[in-house]
Amino acid sequence: MALSNELIYDGQLKCGNDGVALRSLVLRSKDAALEQHHHPPSPPSQVPPSADEFICRAPTSSSCPLARALSPSTKVVFFNTDALLPTSAEILHKSRITNPLEASITVQLAHLLIDAGLAPHDLGVITFYRSQLALLRSGLRPLAGVELHTADKFQGRDKEAVVVSFVRSNDDAGVGELLRDWRRINVALTRARSKLVLIGSKKTLLQGGEVLKGMVGICERQGWMYDLRPGAEGAHYFPGVMGTQGSSWESPAKKSPLKRKAVQDPETSPTLRKARGQGATDQAKWKKVAASSEPALSQTDLLESSIRDVLGDIEGNSSPKDRKGLKAPAKKGTVGEKALRKNKVLQDVINDLTM
Repeated sequence: MALSNELIYDGQLKCGNDGVALRSLVLRSKDAALEQHHHPPSPPSQVPPSADEFICRAPTSSSCPLARALSPSTKVVFFNTDALLPTSAEILHKSRITNPLEASITVQLAHLLIDAGLAPHDLGVITFYRSQLALLRSGLRPLAGVELHTADKFQGRDKEAVVVSFVRSNDDAGVGELLRDWRRINVALTRARSKLVLIGSKKTLLQGGEVLKGMVGICERQGWMYDLRPGAEGAHYFPGVMGTQGSSWESPAKKSPLKRKAVQDPETSPTLRKARGQGATDQAKWKKVAASSEPALSQTDLLESSIRDVLGDIEGNSSPKDRKGLKAPAKKGTVGEKALRKNKVLQDVINDLTM
């Protein structure tokens, strides 16, 4: 609330009681979560030299961004992504603006907070762009209960902890019209009861008008600004989390039933994004992979396989042998109503393909 009080209300807001003023986020499993998401010391032969310099192995150090995010004494933290350029730059595709690196860091922080003991329904994720929201929804799908919306739709809600992705990061330091609206910024900054985590480009936001410039200035003055180091998106251990980068090695000390490669950017594949929701099929395939001694398939490969199980070859590239004996539908783009009623997954995929 201190941010908004100074930026918007000229210091006129007062806490109703000491309980509100002194409130902080104390998580019962903080130390265990930090240990879980750090790579243990490993022999040099296990870690490629190119990856080793970026790996964080100090869960209790003040230089660790995860430790900063979980610290009860730090109620606000701004993770500045400028040092990660060009990886941290926004991506403009037609009218859609996304920032995959911010999405990846946001998803990692969400996993961290929940693993530390925060209930999913006590966590909110806010962004200002619908395309970024879609990217975040895909990455946060396994965390049922986490509420995520654009700033406009978060009006009237509050959460114990809130993570905000500002998205904009470009050479022109342009923030667009959405971030110039002080009311949207005010909503985003006042939804957290105990912990507010901001992710964005300091350089870009400084050029976004008085409110954003003031926000950055307060974060610097209060010691809330944290400059992420190059490679920060892959510095910690988040197996299978969307967009996680880093080396392909895996410490034998980590006991994870699933060994997965980084997930393909879901924004590039609407069909895969929809199919990810089919749960049971994917889970069965993951168990099969985990029990096999062969190299694990990527999640993208499994999703594509699941889709083929339902529709055959959705791109129309099945072999003549596969198509033998199959009748063409009476009308392009339609399937039997009886089949649709019985198969909810098929309904979802068909709807996605015909949108």
